[in-house]
Amino acid sequence: MVNNDVKKIEHSDNSEEKYIWRFEPFLSFLHILVILSFLSLAITGMTIKFAGVGIFQTASKLLGGYEVTGYIHRLAAIITFIYFVLHIGFLIKKVAKQKKIIQTYALR
Repeated sequence: MVNNDVKKIEHSDNSEEKYIWRFEPFLSFLHILVILSFLSLAITGMTIKFAGVGIFQTASKLLGGYEVTGYIHRLAAIITFIYFVLHIGFLIKKVAKQKKIIQTYALR
């Protein structure tokens, strides 16, 4: 689905460019969740896995200790499951909407 909002920008030479939003705001929100959860899982997971390495000991201290690091890791995992469910729901809604449009045109 493409958002139909178009921004027109006029330049000094009177030429005009059109910018079309590529993704819906909801999909941009999901993308932000994916980025945040992935980075959180990667950082906290490596910190927990390689607890004996100096840099990860420092990272654990910065995050509040290994117990807090574990909680952050679990929270990021929950966010991963949430955006998975939200995305599946979005796809189901999109397919249902497309079927309704096809049925509308088929009846004509």
